Amino acid sequence: MNNNPKEYNALRLRPRYALLFAGLALILSFLGVAFVTATRRLPELAFLEVFADLFDLNGEANAPSWYSSLLWLIAATLAFLISQSERIKQGKFIWNWGMFCAACIFLSADEAMMIHERIGDAISKIFKKWEFLRMDRGWLYSWMYWGIGFLSAFLFLNYKFLLALPRRTLYLLCTSGAIFLSGAIGVELFSAWNEHGIRTINSMKEFTLLIAAEKTLEMAGVVALIYTLLDYICRSKVEIVIEGRS
Repeated sequence: MNNNPKEYNALRLRPRYALLFAGLALILSFLGVAFVTATRRLPELAFLEVFADLFDLNGEANAPSWYSSLLWLIAATLAFLISQSERIKQGKFIWNWGMFCAACIFLSADEAMMIHERIGDAISKIFKKWEFLRMDRGWLYSWMYWGIGFLSAFLFLNYKFLLALPRRTLYLLCTSGAIFLSGAIGVELFSAWNEHGIRTINSMKEFTLLIAAEKTLEMAGVVALIYTLLDYICRSKVEIVIEGRS
């Protein structure tokens, strides 16, 4: 029988760790713009196309999309740790933190599998026969409708939880959400307007900069969310303990 007391190793998380994620996001954005621009200006250098595809901010299954997915998974992990802390303390908002974690996991999967585009295509096909209900033209992409609906439902189900957060945390959470949505929906509107002939994008340079702004704001919003969760963990004195036996 082992009479040795349990040993605990405390893992301390600090908000400044988010700066590391922000730095890498900026590097990926810079590389994306640089390689895509270099490919257009130096078409004779075929090897640049490989790097352009690898860092293309408008591409899928490459470094920026993988990193965006990873950021959401990190946010989901932090939300899960907070929910477990609430469970131990028998807090009132265990399920709310769980829903927050689930939302982050879904958004991570969306970055990797283009879920919102697939749902948008399905919506367009469903309403294709009824012209007055079609949502794949006009001012918005069809996926934006269900996306806004999903966000509205999430806020409605969690408004008590959000209002119960410390004022600083709520402010940081709203700021990170505003940054992310300004890219995911705000800048994306220009692409929708261009596709639907409302406002034409006249040059590839303008298009490249719009994509860079969109993806950079999205990654910045998730990094700000990670900072918010780390700040909440520190200020609420949530201890993350790794339990083991010698």
